[in-house]
Amino acid sequence: MLAFFATLVLLLILFLLNNQHILRSSWLAVSASTSIVTLSLSLLLLTALPFFIGRRFDHFDWFSFIYLAAASYALHFAFRSFYILANPSAIMGSLRYWETFSKALLYTSLGFTSLLLGYYLPLAPKIANALPPLPFKWPAVPNLFKILLLYVLGFLGRWLNSLQILPPSFSYYPIALSKLTTYALILIAIYAFVYSPLQRWFRLALLLALPLQILYALVWGNGKFELILPILILLMCQHYLNRPLRPRHLILAILFILLIIFPVIGVFRNLPPSDFITRSTQTLDYLSTLSPSDYLNLALNFVMIRSHLLDSFAVIIYSFPANYLGIADYLLIPAYAFVPRFIWPSKPIQLGSKFAQNYFDVAGPTSFAISTPADLYQHGGLFAVIIGLYLFGLFYRFAHSYFIKQSATFKSPQRLPHLFFYFIFFINFYLIFETELTTGIIELLKQLLFATLIAIYLKTWFIKPALPTSGTRLPSQ
Repeated sequence: MLAFFATLVLLLILFLLNNQHILRSSWLAVSASTSIVTLSLSLLLLTALPFFIGRRFDHFDWFSFIYLAAASYALHFAFRSFYILANPSAIMGSLRYWETFSKALLYTSLGFTSLLLGYYLPLAPKIANALPPLPFKWPAVPNLFKILLLYVLGFLGRWLNSLQILPPSFSYYPIALSKLTTYALILIAIYAFVYSPLQRWFRLALLLALPLQILYALVWGNGKFELILPILILLMCQHYLNRPLRPRHLILAILFILLIIFPVIGVFRNLPPSDFITRSTQTLDYLSTLSPSDYLNLALNFVMIRSHLLDSFAVIIYSFPANYLGIADYLLIPAYAFVPRFIWPSKPIQLGSKFAQNYFDVAGPTSFAISTPADLYQHGGLFAVIIGLYLFGLFYRFAHSYFIKQSATFKSPQRLPHLFFYFIFFINFYLIFETELTTGIIELLKQLLFATLIAIYLKTWFIKPALPTSGTRLPSQ
């Protein structure tokens, strides 16, 4: 069945690539709103396909990349199209060419279909099964002090970054140091779910770290993700280290994020600058005055204003091929990631700002979300979207097969590093999905390097078991 579906889709893709005049024909503009609705519904059906396959042929693993990808494409492209049809003034920038939105939806649907093929064809699991497991075994009794040290260093990095005293060329270093809080939070949460003599202390450390996440989100301006992060980590730990997550728990978490975190952070950040207590009080006062319907409208608007990747893709399509970028940036990703600035003084500082500057005349380091298919398109047209998203589907399936499926039968000392790396992959999904690929992949490569160093750090320093107090010797192992 899957092979038959894959063959039909590949034939359709090859036909469209060979007859691109069809994609430029006037049928898209005959009834703009009708074509947008039709294409949006078609994309929704495509994004529902992974859930059907998971229910029909496999046990649901809610934290497989494919479910997050399907939900993301549905929100940012299909649901966004319905929103802008109802609220044309919400379109990012001044673009009003509905034909271009239709093309963006069509190209996204073709790209997502290619992503499904890369994910479900058996190549990725075969590659994952052919590779040996990670060469790390962590202690069953970890050193809490060592993990807390990571958190303290990360907190120091966040504090230094909040001072904004370093020039832009050096701002990356406190930002990179601040990532240690994320790594430490993942480790604390993992060991809070794994039985050991120190489990209760890790649970206490987790409770103490949660208020700090609110501090990062509200006081230091890191936004919604800092509040969503601990929810995501706790759900993943529950799912992989305790018992599989039930759908109702996942739904409750999603509703909490959409109906509580988005409105609270949205209102808080839009208030005039003042001290933390004043802004918090004003936020609660404002939200308390809203009727239920007004509150739901506010939450919907904050979610949909944030989900504007369809608009970005439409803008890029409208300007193509004048904005064609080629693949030079992709080839330079390893150099961007690891060549120090003192060796390469002209290395770009804000790659993610190019889109905002080129399309919306935004000065400074402000970045606009662009999306994976849109970035692929401006680097190589529709062909790049098809091939690139196929490779991403392959990559997502490989990561899940290698870090989750392969390690399912491992004991904790060998399984926990696999989970740690998978958490980092999963957390970085949205960075790669929303930003231009160059920036997203650079950040992922750097974080994987840091994660490897942390895995070695935990492997080589642990709490040694107490020696026997009697004169008897331990039996041979």
